[in-house]
Amino acid sequence: MLQMDSDSMKKRLLYIALLAAALVAWWVSDHQIVPWVQRVAGYDRIHDRDLSILLGHWVFGQLPRVLICVAVWLVGSRFGLMPSLRQSFASGGSWHRVVITGLLATATFLVATLAIGVGAGGTFGFHPYFPKMAGDLVSNMYEEIVYRGLMFSAFYGCVVGASFPLAGKVDRAGIVVGTIGSCAVFSVGHEQYPIALRVIVGVVAVIFVYPWIASRSLWAPWIPHTLGDVIGDTILKL
Repeated sequence: MLQMDSDSMKKRLLYIALLAAALVAWWVSDHQIVPWVQRVAGYDRIHDRDLSILLGHWVFGQLPRVLICVAVWLVGSRFGLMPSLRQSFASGGSWHRVVITGLLATATFLVATLAIGVGAGGTFGFHPYFPKMAGDLVSNMYEEIVYRGLMFSAFYGCVVGASFPLAGKVDRAGIVVGTIGSCAVFSVGHEQYPIALRVIVGVVAVIFVYPWIASRSLWAPWIPHTLGDVIGDTILKL
């Protein structure tokens, strides 16, 4: 019995170390590596707004972060602490479930977006901006890898002492902590917004967790994240 308790404690300590590594990688990449890459590459000298936004989303804004976080994920997976990165991009057993849960979350996200827009006194209209849409196609998956993939699974593991499963039953306490933790990090990461809006971003991000848990595929939360951003940005200006 004591041996089992000792093994369980060691496992949780490994997950705490994984979470710490994930948070450090995320913070350092955003505050040190990304600015350095932008400075070395001369990103601020790109005067074409469309190109700047596109490259910002695809390369200079988030690619360094996701590469470093993927490295942490792969190391964690090597030690059995993280689910397979490759399998996280699979169907989770059903592409139909991926699409359905993604679209249900999209509908919920759009309702929340409209409510926030009305409450914040936003301007409704029709103003599509295609470079931003194209950028979101890629950058939103970067964010799903980091927040719903790495962060959620690391928080989940700290509570459960086991890797987030890509099939079968999940632990409820792990889901609660994984959701709160990953959404809090997601909120903090949106430093371009004022504090009040960042809090709202964190709360609304709960919507993205549902399809990840329900389908066990990163494509499922990518659907509402991307469709919601594209449609929301097109019809609403805050």
